[in-house]
Amino acid sequence: MPMEYLFLIILLVFMIGMMFFQTRKAKQQQEERKNFWSNLAPGTEIVTIGGLIGKVVEVDEPYEEIVTAKAPCCASRSVRSTASMCAPPM
Repeated sequence: MPMEYLFLIILLVFMIGMMFFQTRKAKQQQEERKNFWSNLAPGTEIVTIGGLIGKVVEVDEPYEEIVTAKAPCCASRSVRSTASMCAPPM
């Protein structure tokens, strides 16, 4: 009987440890995304989750929207959280 309990205790400790490390990593990633979105400024080149690559033209803080443009004639308005990362340099 004691060996069965020992195995269950070890398994339970391992599962709790894994959950702790996963939530810690998720919080760090969430903080990085929040910092990225709050630091968006006109002139920053970004890639959206839809694959659109463009330069931020305007940031509308109250509505949490950004306007991106690939060329001066075409602009796209989207929610700020759709910006997934900075565009790689070409």
